[in-house]
Amino acid sequence: MAPGCFSVEKGRVAVIGAGVSGVATVKELRKRGIDCLAFEKQSKVGGLWADNYYKAGAQETKKLYRFIDLEHKEEVADYPDKDEICEYLDNVVDELNLRAYFRFNHEVLQMEQNEDMRWSITVKDMKLSESRTEVFDFLVICTGLFSGKPNVPTFPGQDKFEGEIMHTSKWRSPDLFKGKKVVVVGNGKSALDVAVNASENAESVVQVSRHRQWMTHNTIGVFPAFKILSSRLFGKLLAPYYGDSELSKALHRIASPFSWVYFRLLEAMLLTNYRLPPRLWPKSKFNEDLLSSSICLVPKPYLQAVRRGAIDVRVGGINEIGRKSLRLSTGEEVDADVIILGTGWKRSVKPLNDDLLKRLKAEKDGIWVYKHIISPNVENFAFIGHASSFMNPVTFDLQARWLVGWLCEDFKKPSKKEMEQDVENMKKSRRGLINECEHRAGFVQLQQAAYHDDLLTDMGMNPKRNAGILGWIEHYLSPHDPVLLKKALDQGTAMSFHEKELC
Repeated sequence: MAPGCFSVEKGRVAVIGAGVSGVATVKELRKRGIDCLAFEKQSKVGGLWADNYYKAGAQETKKLYRFIDLEHKEEVADYPDKDEICEYLDNVVDELNLRAYFRFNHEVLQMEQNEDMRWSITVKDMKLSESRTEVFDFLVICTGLFSGKPNVPTFPGQDKFEGEIMHTSKWRSPDLFKGKKVVVVGNGKSALDVAVNASENAESVVQVSRHRQWMTHNTIGVFPAFKILSSRLFGKLLAPYYGDSELSKALHRIASPFSWVYFRLLEAMLLTNYRLPPRLWPKSKFNEDLLSSSICLVPKPYLQAVRRGAIDVRVGGINEIGRKSLRLSTGEEVDADVIILGTGWKRSVKPLNDDLLKRLKAEKDGIWVYKHIISPNVENFAFIGHASSFMNPVTFDLQARWLVGWLCEDFKKPSKKEMEQDVENMKKSRRGLINECEHRAGFVQLQQAAYHDDLLTDMGMNPKRNAGILGWIEHYLSPHDPVLLKKALDQGTAMSFHEKELC
């Protein structure tokens, strides 16, 4: 075997992380008999879910928040909470006999690529307080986009505050809010979850956000939200995917007046759902927010609490924090005993070292890699989970299947030049659509159907299952969900790579 070439029969893969993407990766590697070992610093599978805030849960239903070929148990809630998600991943590990391929309570301290392109991984056994170094032939990073440090902003005067300031990641009990004046900072899923819980326990709740964003829950008007948002037709009405054909992009330009009307009607339906005062209406366009992470699938109790005044929403920034209050950019003064920061997470770069980040050509808006998986510049290295969609487990599952196909040479690999050009095309497209932020390189969001089809096509699968007019109608109007994706994989024109003999 030439130096730097991965051998399926003899190669050994290191997987860093045992969250959703880590479990998906081990699952697919073992289907092909590839030797692997996953390191996880937590004591169990789940990643961020294993140590998340009180009552944290998925924004998607259990029909969408799952792997392609493995369902949740029937008794699981429609919107699984963190414990149910961890239990699901645990069940996957046990049902597929994967437990031996995970090392829990093991933190990765260092990773170095040797001259022969193999990887020396130094890990610490946190129970025994012992460190050791092991050598692997291939390295997969499964730590996700948002598994780094909490994003904790600081404000003038906060050292004078006599109450408690806490990021949502540290919140573990509703008792914190009893009888208190609570201020929740932020407008994402965690901020909304905390605000709802606080409204049931606190003396008062004020939510402070610099801007308003589009929100939806399980329906848009009278229609199920996932059936509208997850179809391929809906994806085509958004800005074109960078990998779309020139014909597809031309058709999008021709249809742009229809798209404009369609999205304005959707906005009207959403605002009807909200029944909130105009001062709380978003100023951005719904279709533009869908391309970033700024749209939020909200629990109905949140909108109900805002309408009845149990959550007082103030739009503005925080200028200063005093002993028992905050002063907003609008000049308003807000009393506070507890301040909860629902301000999200910083980009995850750990455990990547400076040398590796330089080789990966990390930029301010993220790490741009081929198909969100392979770096053109670092051999024997991949990301799984380094992308954010509205169905992350499905996306990570497909990525893992694609990566195993890459390792087993089930499809023709592009040249380095071709990969670099593809990355440049993606970069140019995303930067033209999404405002700068440190996660932009990983945003797939509701372009997920186009991205999934791209991976399926590489793997020799035909995303469109049936021929003829009815086949096209089904392809573009049916919800893009795990059930239809499994059928596409099962009925693809080429044999699924995980059913082929070990290459």
